[in-house]
Amino acid sequence: MHLDTYIEVLMLTTELLKIGELSKQTDISIKTIRYYESLDLLHTNRRTDGQFRLFHPDAVTRLNFIKRLQSFGFSLNQIKTCLGVYDQGDLPCHEIQQQLIQQVADIETKINQLTLLHSELNGILQRWREDPTQQTGTICPNLKI
Repeated sequence: MHLDTYIEVLMLTTELLKIGELSKQTDISIKTIRYYESLDLLHTNRRTDGQFRLFHPDAVTRLNFIKRLQSFGFSLNQIKTCLGVYDQGDLPCHEIQQQLIQQVADIETKINQLTLLHSELNGILQRWREDPTQQTGTICPNLKI
């Protein structure tokens, strides 16, 4: 049997999901599912006579994957790249690993920046005067700008 024929037979024997059912199973809004489809993160298998979108049950796994990568801070473009690798028949694990390494480095940078800001703000508050003397050309003398 030719691969295209096999896929078509498989699709006919597999229960396809309407967008509302997919939304309920994934806890993702219909609007968001449509948005993901418009970005080619998700593909509609076909439409009903009434033009309702029908999705293969694998769309549940795909949407859960998207949610998981978003929880790691991945952008939709980064997720699209990973899904593109998967759609070509390869595992996107290397791409995900590289993005995770970058995310960890970005988080460490942000932690360092926030630690410095925390110290600076604590220093300002420790020297804070409740009733500072008004000074010409200064909006708030406590900030020493």
